[in-house]
Amino acid sequence: MAGVVPGPRERRADGCTVEFTIGGVPGAMTTGHGMDGTLRRVDLRAGVHGSELAGLADALATAITLGLQHGAPPAAYIDVLRRLELDAPVEDGNPLVEALGSAPE
Repeated sequence: MAGVVPGPRERRADGCTVEFTIGGVPGAMTTGHGMDGTLRRVDLRAGVHGSELAGLADALATAITLGLQHGAPPAAYIDVLRRLELDAPVEDGNPLVEALGSAPE
């Protein structure tokens, strides 16, 4: 990313945290807003620390945060993520596969 320099970091930011549960898995999303009220940072935690789900949530939050810091509008993420469809639960007779719930898992 040579040549790309994010703007100066603000010393104080407002934000909020929302806790949720999806499919029995707890999680939390924390947002950070700039002094002007614009969304600047997203932190997403889900699943057990070190799990694949936790890693995926962290990677998604990092990608969103980098985009926001470089001028991507929040609406661009909202539009794409709202249309995201997860596959139906897998049913093939294998109890290990059926326990997953969906193909992305």
